Amino acid sequence: MKTLLNSIITFQNQSNMVAEHIDLISGIIGIITAIIAVYKYIQEKRKNKELEEEVRHIASTGVALGYYYNFAKDIFLILRLARLKVELYKEDGKEIDQIQEFKTKDVTLRVIMPRNLEQESIDEAINYMYSYPKADIVRLDNERNIGINYTLDENGKLIIIDFPKPLKAVRMHLLSEEEFKEIIAKGKFTNDEDIFDTPEWKKAEKDEMENFQTTIIKLIKRDDFGVPLNKIEFIPIQNMKNAM
Repeated sequence: MKTLLNSIITFQNQSNMVAEHIDLISGIIGIITAIIAVYKYIQEKRKNKELEEEVRHIASTGVALGYYYNFAKDIFLILRLARLKVELYKEDGKEIDQIQEFKTKDVTLRVIMPRNLEQESIDEAINYMYSYPKADIVRLDNERNIGINYTLDENGKLIIIDFPKPLKAVRMHLLSEEEFKEIIAKGKFTNDEDIFDTPEWKKAEKDEMENFQTTIIKLIKRDDFGVPLNKIEFIPIQNMKNAM
């Protein structure tokens, strides 16, 4: 880990290297998993050089990389196997209730998307995810199991319910951009909260959330797991609640 941190520090100090890559740092400051993802991103320079030309150079790209390398990619690697072994916990989330195996075709990763990037909406999505039971996907390579929230559909198929918590970093990054600093500086608003109702903010917010999804899909396509893309779904939280 020390070597990894030294490599990250070296990366941050070498501005000439930064110039060659997507500007990820500002969108993911303070999120350790996303910083590690930047390190992996640099290590895969040849592959990601192609990615640079396909994704937008905005904050949500960095967040998407963090989410992909630290969760979504692991799920798709496991989906390459014929079966998934899953430990389903009791309602208290502490004791294993039963162990089941699911065929790859019977598993879907469902990513909850918030209504917007305001803190209230993000908290709503996080709390909604945690309202589902807990489980662990058992790894066959003796690595640490992957903790998930889940539900089973009417046919007993496994649906992994997840929310990309690093998305909240995008909101902080947007507020630091010159466009929104200037709007606030003009004195039109009595507090920062009012800026979220402006057309400029709503467009930027929409662009960021769409780019997050697009980047994840491009990463999955690029790595070609041999798993159908319909194994991942991006569902707005309001649609999930309405369906229930």
